Amino acid sequence: MTQNLDKRSILEMIKNGQVTSAEGSRLLKQIAEREAPPAVVKEAHTDIAVIGLSGKYPLARDLHEFWERLASGTNCITEVPQDRWDLAQYYHPDKLHPGTSYSKWGGFLDEVDRFDPLFFNISPVEAELIDPQERLFLEKVWEALEDAAYTREELARGKAAAAVGVFVGCIYRDYPLLANSAEQAAFLSITPHYSIANRVSNFFNFGGPSVVLNTACSASLTALHFAAESIRQGRCDVAIAGGVNLHLHPNRFLGLSQIGLLGADGVSRSLGVSDGFVLGEGIGAAVLKPLAKAQKDGDHIYGVIKASGINHNGGASAYGAPNPQALQELVQQVLEQSGIEPRSLSYVEVAANGSELGDAMEVAGWSDALQREAVEQQSCPIGTVKSNLGNIEAASGIAQLTKVLLQMRHKKLVPSLHADPPNASLNMAASPFYIQDRLAEWRRPQLERAGARQEMPLRAAISSLGIGGANALLIVEEYRREENQTLSSDRPERPLLFVFSAKNQNSLRALAEKMRDFFARAEESSLSDVAYTLQVGREAMKERLAILAQNRAELFERLTNFLEGVPDSRMISGKASHSEAYKSPEWKSKLQSLIAQQDWLKLAEVWTRGGAVDWRAIDQTKLGKRVSLPTYAFQRNRCWLPESEPAAAVAPTAATAATATATRAVVANETAQAQFMLREMIASILKIDLEEIELDVNLKQYGMDSLVGMRLVNHLQKTYQQTISVRSFFALSTVEEIAEYLIGEGLFEAASGELAPERQERALSEPAVEDRFYTFLLSGLSKGMITPDQAQELESEWMRTGGRAR
Repeated sequence: MTQNLDKRSILEMIKNGQVTSAEGSRLLKQIAEREAPPAVVKEAHTDIAVIGLSGKYPLARDLHEFWERLASGTNCITEVPQDRWDLAQYYHPDKLHPGTSYSKWGGFLDEVDRFDPLFFNISPVEAELIDPQERLFLEKVWEALEDAAYTREELARGKAAAAVGVFVGCIYRDYPLLANSAEQAAFLSITPHYSIANRVSNFFNFGGPSVVLNTACSASLTALHFAAESIRQGRCDVAIAGGVNLHLHPNRFLGLSQIGLLGADGVSRSLGVSDGFVLGEGIGAAVLKPLAKAQKDGDHIYGVIKASGINHNGGASAYGAPNPQALQELVQQVLEQSGIEPRSLSYVEVAANGSELGDAMEVAGWSDALQREAVEQQSCPIGTVKSNLGNIEAASGIAQLTKVLLQMRHKKLVPSLHADPPNASLNMAASPFYIQDRLAEWRRPQLERAGARQEMPLRAAISSLGIGGANALLIVEEYRREENQTLSSDRPERPLLFVFSAKNQNSLRALAEKMRDFFARAEESSLSDVAYTLQVGREAMKERLAILAQNRAELFERLTNFLEGVPDSRMISGKASHSEAYKSPEWKSKLQSLIAQQDWLKLAEVWTRGGAVDWRAIDQTKLGKRVSLPTYAFQRNRCWLPESEPAAAVAPTAATAATATATRAVVANETAQAQFMLREMIASILKIDLEEIELDVNLKQYGMDSLVGMRLVNHLQKTYQQTISVRSFFALSTVEEIAEYLIGEGLFEAASGELAPERQERALSEPAVEDRFYTFLLSGLSKGMITPDQAQELESEWMRTGGRAR
C-alpha cells in the first residue's frame, strides 16, 4: 500500500478518518524507512596515546617542579623580571596615566635568553637572530621525545624522513621589537611564526605536516586537536603538538592596560571575584601516537585522548566574549564522539582566565551541556591552571593537558587558587560543578549499571577558548595497564648496564646529577626499564659514561663517584671516536661475542669508545619497557641580539687571540698551520670557542651553512688574493678536508709558520657594507627570491668587482 502513498496523502487520510492515527503512524514509519539513505559505516574510532611530555612554566623548569607547584598550590606570579624591561619607565599604578601599564606582574620564565645552539647544529652567531620562542620550543621537543624514549633514527625506521607531524600554537613575535639596528629589524622580519614548526621538522628530519596555529588562547589545544586528527587520518604515524608564549617587550602590557583588561594587583583570580586577568608565559610539547601502536611498542603512556573538537562562536555573541551555546554544542559533539558516558567525567579543566563575564559564560556553556545529560548538581570538580600561572595564552592548552595528565599519574586533584569568594555569576549551586579548592585524592567514579555499581576510569575534559571565538575541547582518559602487561622486575638477576652520553663534559655531568636526583626521589621505575630506556631511547653522543649496577644503591653510589671524581672499577667513561673501524663487520662480530659472553664491562668500554651496540640483542632488554626519565642537560649560553653592530663582525675575541698566539708558536708543519688557521677563522665567524672545533667533524654540526661557507671563502680569497672554486669548496665538509684542498691547490704558504699580520687582520675584519651585502643574500634566500646558485653568482660578482657590485 505504501508504494503508492506519500507522507502528505497519509496525513490527509488521517484527517479524513480513512485510517486511524495508529495506522497512519505505522504507514508514515514505513515510508520513512523506505526513504532513509543507506547506513554510513563509520571508521573505527582511534584512541590517541600521549607517550611523551615536556614543559617549562613559571617557577617550574621541568614537569617535576611543575607538579610540585600545582600540588602545593603555589602562586607563580611575580613582578616583571629586571632583564625584560625597565619598570620605572613602563609601570604606573594610576590606570589613567598615559603611556604606561598599571600591571607589573605576570607568570614569567627564567633564562629565555639562554640556548644550546651547537647541540642543534646552529652557530651562536645565527642563534642570536632566531626568535627565543623558536629556540626554546626546539629544546622542549627534544625533551618530549627523550621522555617518550624515541630517537630520530628509530622514528625514521629506514625512511628518508620520519612520518611525524609538528603542530604548535603561537600568537605573538616580540623579538623583532628588540632590534638594535635597521639591519637587525630587517632580518628578523623575514622569519615569522612558520619557522617554529619548520625548524623542528628540519632538525629532526620529520616528513609529516609542519604547522603553526594562531587561534589566540586556544592555539595549543587546537594544535593538539589537529595533531590527533592527522594521526587518525593517516597523515602521520606520530605527532608533536604544543605551544609557546613569551613576553619579551612591554607592548602587550601597555595595550591591555589601555582597555582595562589586566588585573590591578597581580593575582590571577580565575573563577573568583576579579578585576582582570594576569599575563603569563609557558612552553610545552606532547608526543602523540595511536594507542594500539603505543601498547604494542611498550611505550610509557601518560593518558589517552578519547576525542577532540573545535568550533567557532559565530556571530551570536560579542566578538571578545564566549558563547555558551557554541560551547554547549561543542561539548555534546565531543562527548558523543568519545563514546563515554557524560556522568563518568570526574574533572573539568576550564579555560577561565579571570575575566568575571568570560568565566561565567564558559561555565554556563558547560553546565547546559552536562545538565542535558542528567549530570547531578555539584558532582564534578572544576579548576584551571591559569590560577597558578596567569593567562599563558598560546601555551594554555598544552599546560591544561599536562596538568590533567599529571593529576592522573599521581591520582590527585590539585587546588584551583584565588576563587574564594567565587565569582557569583557562576551560579555554582545550580550547576553540575564545584570548584576544586584543595589537594585531594582523585578517585574513580562508581556508576550504577544494570543494578550494580561499576568503577569507571578517571576521565577529564579540557576546554580552551580563544578571544574572537575559536574554541577547542579535549576528552582525556587515564591509561590502565592491561592485566597481561606485567611490570618489569626491579630485582634483576644480573648487573645491568646504564649508559649516559652528552655533547660535552659539562652536559654529561649535569645529566648524571639529574639522574642521581631522580633516584634520590625514589621515583617508581623498574631498574630493568630504566636501563632499557637509556639504551634504546637515547642518542649516543661524544662524551659517554657507562655504569654497571644491580640495584638502586649501587647506581646512586656510582653516579656520585663519577660526579666527585672517585675511581670505580664498574664505571667507565670516555670520548667516542669518529673512527669507521667501529662500524666494520669485524667489530660488529666482536660486539656480538661480548654480548654472548656477557662481558658487560668490556661491552661498556667498547661503547664509551664509540662502538655502536645493538642493545636489543641482549636478551634481558627484550622484556624492558620505555619509562619517563630525566632528559638532556642543555648548556645555558646567552644568545641575544647584539647591543650594537660590531665594527669587525668576525674579529677574534681576546681569549681566542691569546690561544692563537700560543698555539702558533708550537705549530711546525704546513698541514697543522692550515688546520689551525681555518679553525681560528671558523671560530671567529661562528662566535664559538676555538677548542670546540674538531678536525674530523662535519662543519654543519657547528652551524656552518652555505652562506657562512661563502663568508669563509671570501676571507680565504682575501687572505691569499686568489680565486677559490666555490663548487669545489662546498664539496668539502671538515677542517681536515679544507686544509688538504688549500695545500693541494697551492693556496697556502707557510714561510713563517703563520699568516702575515696585515693579511690576518684583513681576513678577520669585515666592513659594514660587506655585512649588509651578506644580510641581503640571506634575506633573499630565506624569502625564496633567489636560489643558492644565484646567491653564489652574486657573491662571485661582488668579489670580482671588489665590493662595488650592486
